[in-house]
Amino acid sequence: MPKIRKTAEALLVASLVLVCASPARAIPPSYETALPNGLRVIMIPDNRVEMAVSYVVINAGVRNEAPDINGATHLLEHMLFNGTESRTQEELYAEADELGAFNNAFTRKDFTAFMILAPSRTFEQAFALQADMILHSTLPPEKFEKERGIVLEEINQDTSHAYGVVEAAWNRLLWAGTPYEMPILGPKSVIATIPRDKVWDYYKTYYAPNNITLLIIGDFAPENMLELVKREYGDAAPTQIPESKASPQAISASKIEKRYFPDAEPRLYFAVPLQSRGLPLFGLTSYTNVTTNPHYQGTYQATMRSRRNITAVTASKSGTTKAITVAKPEPQPPSNVRVRRTPDPYIVRTVALPLVEKTLKKALEEVAGDEVKLDLSEDSHPKGGFLVGTIDVADEAAGEKLADALPSALAKLREVKVHDDWLARRKRELSADEIKSYDNFLYYGMFKSYDIAAGRWSVVRDWKQEIDEVGARDVLGFLNRLSFRNQVLSMLALPYPKGEAKAARETKTMKRTLANGVTALVRSDDRSEVFGATVLFKNRNFLEPAGKNGIAELLMRVYSQGPKGMTEDEFSDKLAELGLTLDFCDNPYIPMDDIYLSPRYSFIKAEGLDARTGRRALCSSRR
Repeated sequence: MPKIRKTAEALLVASLVLVCASPARAIPPSYETALPNGLRVIMIPDNRVEMAVSYVVINAGVRNEAPDINGATHLLEHMLFNGTESRTQEELYAEADELGAFNNAFTRKDFTAFMILAPSRTFEQAFALQADMILHSTLPPEKFEKERGIVLEEINQDTSHAYGVVEAAWNRLLWAGTPYEMPILGPKSVIATIPRDKVWDYYKTYYAPNNITLLIIGDFAPENMLELVKREYGDAAPTQIPESKASPQAISASKIEKRYFPDAEPRLYFAVPLQSRGLPLFGLTSYTNVTTNPHYQGTYQATMRSRRNITAVTASKSGTTKAITVAKPEPQPPSNVRVRRTPDPYIVRTVALPLVEKTLKKALEEVAGDEVKLDLSEDSHPKGGFLVGTIDVADEAAGEKLADALPSALAKLREVKVHDDWLARRKRELSADEIKSYDNFLYYGMFKSYDIAAGRWSVVRDWKQEIDEVGARDVLGFLNRLSFRNQVLSMLALPYPKGEAKAARETKTMKRTLANGVTALVRSDDRSEVFGATVLFKNRNFLEPAGKNGIAELLMRVYSQGPKGMTEDEFSDKLAELGLTLDFCDNPYIPMDDIYLSPRYSFIKAEGLDARTGRRALCSSRR
């Protein structure tokens, strides 16, 4: 590459950086920059096909929610497809179809991501449509109830399967005391009552340029794409982003929790902290001194860019853009010092995972005297995480036996040998997996959204070098540290004991007429922890005054706004606090609930966790 002598001047005006390719790398070179408003931009030009995709990664997820708005992130994701300041929902969908674009989104615990894929010839318009959704959505009030109903149905589906219920219980136990214990969809009690204003406030707080990263891959010129990004996002104003303090719980000693579920297969869940508290889970680029000379003991801090040529796209006085190449000198330690770059801990764990799984499986099979089906993975977030595993077990006794054996099984990791031929094969396997995952770049952004949200793009960008720099001693160091982790959190998921199931019995119904004429029917069943109550108003249409048809429906909607002396928001917060759901009116977007539209009666229906809570909240809804 040509060299420019005026390095300092070039770096001052540079607005975009391309990290040049090494002889073999997982992905093409990436251009990276940030706009003055804080928007981070990553661009990967790739003209293999005449397509391009834009991923918008917003650092907003469950970790940014409080219990009273749990599920707001996911509900907001739905709402962004319902209209903007310049486009209705119908126009958004019609325009995407005309452009031949695929427009979608997904929500995770730490972030929300929006993707749009389109042919090169229409990508500029598709990109503008996506930016309009991200920055200028209006969350139309008339669409809010529709999306609320859709999410409630999603929750019903999610909780209708035994596996989903068990996984949710394990997640609550593992991440207890942090926002991560909450479900992405949110509970029905919150979604059914959360007002649009709270979702709007969440949108205006977190959907700001300084909380967004763009990943754009495909057939385009980076200079032109940068101008497009500036046009669509450059005027957006940054906001003050509240800091999330979600750190994992400290596991002081091994413990096992037994939980019972209907129709569940016996299964052992376990988790081991990935690092000591206070140590980073993901690393910074550094060079570690390996000489014995005390004068040079320490760490040389350097970024990857300090060792490479860079290409910068700069803006001239005329407003046009041009590319220049700069050779940056590599900072050199003293000649008598041998330095070694410290691999990223995440990469080391990724390399080592098969050895951990193989060692634990063998040790646990010796205890069980039979084959053990073990699945091992990592459940981590930017501020901490766990090595998690699941084991299918025959029964409660087998599960307890394996749970007790986990600390000793982990200790076996100290005996593992890391051979050079195994390490070379593992590196080739991971490099091949990365290259294959990029081959369909539509899904590549989906896979890498986690790393983008966590600020780990440099690890993705330099994957080949990161993998190459992992040595046997790095893997052994990780295995050794893990072997001393005897604080294991376990959950044994079991089906309800068959012998203790309560037999079905006929319940007696008590009927009483109160002094004010209200007829009370009470029926109890201690097999359920759910309290339910229904207030029925008879002769709904018959009692409506002449010429005032629909007044009964209006009254029910007034009831839904809360009791006297309490605002609608306060009423919503109280319901969320009590874990209570109140239904007053029919939701037109949910089929099969039109009992509220009967001409013979009106309903107020309550569902809570116990009779005391349910009665108190139901009574408070009266004016």
